[in-house]
Amino acid sequence: MSGAPTSRALLIAGDIAALGAFGLLGLASHEDAVTGTSFARAILPFPVAWLLIAPFLGAFSARAVAGRYPVANILMIWAAAGVVAMCGRALVFDRALFTAFFAIGITGGGLFLAAWRAMYNWWATRSDRQPQEV
Repeated sequence: MSGAPTSRALLIAGDIAALGAFGLLGLASHEDAVTGTSFARAILPFPVAWLLIAPFLGAFSARAVAGRYPVANILMIWAAAGVVAMCGRALVFDRALFTAFFAIGITGGGLFLAAWRAMYNWWATRSDRQPQEV
């Protein structure tokens, strides 16, 4: 597959964008300004944890790049990465771990990732993108 590196980069960028969009929505809902501190506290832990864990669990595998990796699997990986992100955030920023944000962060991040991955899977498996047999 000649487009695999490009598709993998698109997949990774989309994951980061989905998690970033969720974080920005959260900041906006609290009317917080996007500053370096708010970005580091509310957004950065999630894509960092995702990028540390997801590659080892198949989220960027050839199957995922081909759009054939189930969204349910992405959600299971996100559950682990989300917990790691929340724990890291609690440690680094001296925040309480088990608050409403714990459930909202993991659920919301998962929904944004699932929506993005469903769209990516649809795009990657469209019949007009598949090589034609001769």
